[in-house]
Amino acid sequence: MNIHLSHNPWTQKYLLALCSTAILLVIITLTTHYNIELQKDNALMINQSGKQRMLVKEIALKSLQISSNPVPGTEGKLKGELLTALTQLQKSHSEMSRSEIPEVRKIYFSSPKALDNQVRHYIEVGLAFANTPANDLAQQKPKVESLLISASGELLTVLEDTTYLFQLESEKKTLNLLRIAQGSLAIILFVLILQGLYIFRPMIHAIELEKEELIKLNEDLERQASIDGLTGVANRRQMDEFIQRELARSLREKTPLAVIMADIDFFKAYNDAHGHPAGDECLKKVAQALTVAVRRPTDLVARYGGEEFAIVLPNTDYPGALLIAEACRKSVEGLAILHGGSLASVFITISLGVAIHNGTQRNTESLFAAADSALYKAKNSGRNKVVFEPQTDDNTAKELESL
Repeated sequence: MNIHLSHNPWTQKYLLALCSTAILLVIITLTTHYNIELQKDNALMINQSGKQRMLVKEIALKSLQISSNPVPGTEGKLKGELLTALTQLQKSHSEMSRSEIPEVRKIYFSSPKALDNQVRHYIEVGLAFANTPANDLAQQKPKVESLLISASGELLTVLEDTTYLFQLESEKKTLNLLRIAQGSLAIILFVLILQGLYIFRPMIHAIELEKEELIKLNEDLERQASIDGLTGVANRRQMDEFIQRELARSLREKTPLAVIMADIDFFKAYNDAHGHPAGDECLKKVAQALTVAVRRPTDLVARYGGEEFAIVLPNTDYPGALLIAEACRKSVEGLAILHGGSLASVFITISLGVAIHNGTQRNTESLFAAADSALYKAKNSGRNKVVFEPQTDDNTAKELESL
């Protein structure tokens, strides 16, 4: 039998599907990560903008405290806190001015009253106030008033507008991120559906077909391994496995087990006269005739070797085995295959030897030896007949002879 397994065409498509899905996931992951980083920057800007407003108010408050006759000895501490707040405001403003948001840059740099100028001026006035001597009220007063007016007026309003713009930008990016996530999920689902329809479903179907093909091939191989290629009956291997199982059952259940050995009479002369192709055809017909005569599905007909056949009959006693053996002999003779070289008949005939397992033997060798001995006696006493060879103890032999 020629065994052919179709080449699986889905391997490359399967790998392509995996690669495309992996690339899509990588792109979506990178895009999401990029947007998350932008959100972090935006959150930082919102934080800095809110911090600026607080620092502006704190600078105004410290300036008012310093100029309002502070408790003796606290002026230095208050000025130190004022300078710290001014330094923080300057640093925060520097970070805010680097924003790439168009609306924010417009607020910071687009006009003379831009936020950049206002914050710088505010810091300059605050530093000037911090460096003004405590007893110079003439210089302190206008600077404090400037700081207070800015802290409660236009500067604070612009800072609040800037924070609002950052919040709007953050909400916009959050919405974009949500849309990207939803779109990515939709794309992934769409790609997976396409892969399932056009790759995985056909691939699974192809795998199932190949699985069925493999199962069928294995069954065919198993059958071929146990069937004789010429005659179509069981081969020696199957017969050996079968007789071992039936012997174990016979011992366990204490039931009889019969073996029949059959040999075609003068088969060499038939081959010499008619040729090997005719001899092969004769073997096929004899095997078929034996199969027809042995009707029970629990029995086994096997080619033992050459022109010799073995028949195993589970749960069959002496009378039953002889009956089946005689049926086999008549079935072969009834084929009416002419045999001019036979001394037993003008047709092809067989000689048969029968043996019965006595329920105590632990192997099949003695059983086959007894059947072969009976076959030898049948061939030596004229052929085309059935001979029984007892495979029992003396008492059982006497019982069998009386039947």
